[in-house]
Amino acid sequence: IFSLLGYRAHKTNVSFENLKSGPGLAFVAITDAISEMSVGPLWAILFFFMLFLLGLDSQFGMLESLLTSLKDEVKFLNKIRKEFVSGGICLVLCLLAIPMSFRGGLYIVDLLDNWSLSYPLLIIAFFEIVTVSWVYGVDKFCRGIK
Repeated sequence: IFSLLGYRAHKTNVSFENLKSGPGLAFVAITDAISEMSVGPLWAILFFFMLFLLGLDSQFGMLESLLTSLKDEVKFLNKIRKEFVSGGICLVLCLLAIPMSFRGGLYIVDLLDNWSLSYPLLIIAFFEIVTVSWVYGVDKFCRGIK
């Protein structure tokens, strides 16, 4: 990505720092580079198919971890078939993602990315370390790892 951005900055005589940034950067930089390649449409199809598969793989991982943790904590979900619970989770997450497809969607994504994933995650990790150290004990924890 950065080599493509450098090429684009050189081509347009714009400073590297002044180029567009954000979640759509890969789409802007890669599509600009693909348009100048030979057999560009083939590379475009392969690139977007790769992005689709990457998103699908990430979705499988996130869904499986959410499903496992929900089934561990909410016991009545164990009586329901896994396919129905997975479908319900996907439906709920799809409904929660609809506002991100509207005009202010990038603003919502930016808020979630900057404020719900950075500082709170750091604070949670700190308190987990403190809890494991004081409550469970470092020695027990090290023995459990071995």
